[in-house]
Parts: sequence; C-alpha cells; structure tokens
Amino acid sequence: MRRPERIVDVDVHHCYEESEDLVPYLPDEHVDKFLGDDGVSIGGRQFGNNGGFQGIMGELRDESDNDPMMVTAGALIDDVRDRLLDEYDIDIALLTGFGTFLSASSYPDREYGTALCRAFNEYTIENWLEVDDRFRYSLMVNHSDPDRAAEEVRRIGDHPQVIGVMMAPSATYPFGNAVYDPIYQAAIDHDLTITCHLGGGGGIHSYPPTGAGHPTHYIESRMSRHPNIQAHLASLVFEGAFERFPEFRFVSLEWGWSWIPSFLWRMDHKWEQNKEAFPDLRQAPSEYIRDHVRFNTQPVEEPETNEQLRQLLELMDGDELLLYASDFPHWDFDNPDRTLTTVSPEVRRRIFADNASEVFAL
Repeated sequence: MRRPERIVDVDVHHCYEESEDLVPYLPDEHVDKFLGDDGVSIGGRQFGNNGGFQGIMGELRDESDNDPMMVTAGALIDDVRDRLLDEYDIDIALLTGFGTFLSASSYPDREYGTALCRAFNEYTIENWLEVDDRFRYSLMVNHSDPDRAAEEVRRIGDHPQVIGVMMAPSATYPFGNAVYDPIYQAAIDHDLTITCHLGGGGGIHSYPPTGAGHPTHYIESRMSRHPNIQAHLASLVFEGAFERFPEFRFVSLEWGWSWIPSFLWRMDHKWEQNKEAFPDLRQAPSEYIRDHVRFNTQPVEEPETNEQLRQLLELMDGDELLLYASDFPHWDFDNPDRTLTTVSPEVRRRIFADNASEVFAL
C-alpha cells in the first residue's frame, strides 16, 4: 500500500542527552534534587520489581540489544529527524516527553514538580521547536497544583508549535473533577487539546499499576492499562466536564483502542439504568466520547482477519476516532508503512492525518 500523502504522528518521545542539559532551565534550589535522583521517583519505572535498574522494562533488554535506543525513555533530536521524520516522510510529530515529567504531578513537593515541568517546557521550545518546524508539543503541567498549571498554559500556550496540554494519568481525582477546571479553561482559551499519555507513576501516587496489585512481568502491566484511562473518561462524562466546557478536546495516548466499543456500550447501558442521577447530561455517554475524545493507534491491536478489523473499526467509528502514532523510539514502535495497511485509502488518510488536524486544530 502507498504511504499516505500526509502523516501526523501524535506520539514521539523526546529527551535530553544528559540530565545536566536541563539544569540551565531549573531554579537553583531544585538543581541538587534533580541531579541527585536523576529526575526519577521511587515507584517509577527504574525501581520495578523484576529488572534491576531498568525495572519493568528489564525483560526487553535482551531483545533490543542490537538497538539500545529502543529501550530508552525518549530519543535525541538527530535520531528523531533522521530515523523517523526523514525516513518515513512524517510531516508533523507531536513531542510527548517521557516519564520523569509525567511523574511531576505525583511529587510530594509541588513546587519541585511545577519547576520540572516548566524547565522541560523551556528546554523543548529552545532545543526542539525552534530547531525544526515539523515538531509540535503537548506542554507538561503539574496538575496536582491546578492554578499554577493553568499559569503555565497561559505562559506559553500561544506558542505556534504548542498544540496540547499533557495531563499525567496518576492523579488524586479523576479528570472530570472540577478541581482541574482552571487547567481546562486555560487550554480552551488558547485553543489547546488536553492529552493523557500512559505512564508517570511514582511519588505520592505510587499505586500498583494494576487493580490486583504489583505484577511480576512487564506484559502483565500492559494487559491491565485500560481501566486507568477508562476511569478518567467516565469521570469526564459523568462529572459533566464536557457540559461545563463544550469546546473541550481530549486525546488518549498509548492506551490501546480495541476495548472502546464495549466500553461505550457499557457506559450507555449504565446511564440508561440511572439517568436520574445525571440530569445535566444532555446526550448518551458514548456521544460525548465521539464528540470530544480521540485515541491514538499505538499499540496497534489488529485482529486476525481483515474482516474482523473492518468490523472493529466500524463498531467504534475508528475512521473518525483514531489518530496515527508511532511511539518512537520505543521497542514496539509502529512503522507507518506497516500500520493499518488493509483499510481503505480514505480511512487511512483520515487516521494518518485528517483526524489529528481536526482535534489539534493544525
């Protein structure tokens, strides 16, 4: 199949070469803390229970020894440009950072978490956005301090290459709670989309990665990701966030998508049984999701046959809800030349470019 004429990749993980690279952007009082723990927190990836320093990713080390970058948190700019943008003719790449800054909303020291986000934002603008106009960015905020997070959105939200606001999934309250309204209002004021990427555990919110406790193997944590984002989506619907903010746009990053049809059916069914508890909801929950939420394709969960894939996409309106993502440079990177190759050219065009252009106002 021919490569789409235009490709927007909505999940590209970027990082710095050394922790010291972030120091010029940090307040002096936070430098020693950052360098002392290398920016990570107990409970994060590096302290998983089966892989030594690499933690839950340790089991992937042997598989990726021929390309160590594939088990790193993020890629350096030359690798992104040479091995992704140029090699696959990517027109726009959304930079999504890595776990250290997703963890910032979980640090007990809110000032430190906010400083980390601001420093990484400044680093990204100066060293990535100003270097290549193909890059876009979902700015990092510490959502445990919503007012300061909203200030950060207002501070750089008008930058032409900033198109989103990243909300880490580990949180005190699910995302429909009104405590986050200052962030949402600031994002809407600057025509930015809220994004939520998998990851960012640790700190004071070092909950087990599954509802059944701490798994032994990485594959177990991958199999139990969906309930986290489902809880946030249900909260956004049932706590009325989409009614409070009709212009609210939300993108789910790296949470999968084959579970979407049954999730929408279940929400609608439970709402039908208990409508009187939600008098402010003016439409079915599934309609709020279709109107306000999009999902990236990575990790691709293609069924065994093309017909099953067609049915799955039809059940979830995948031609409208899905956005292409490579997840570069991670070990399960989805090559655009091998992703959803059996769908029609029209559907592929929408998934690889048009849907992202709409939800991110590109």
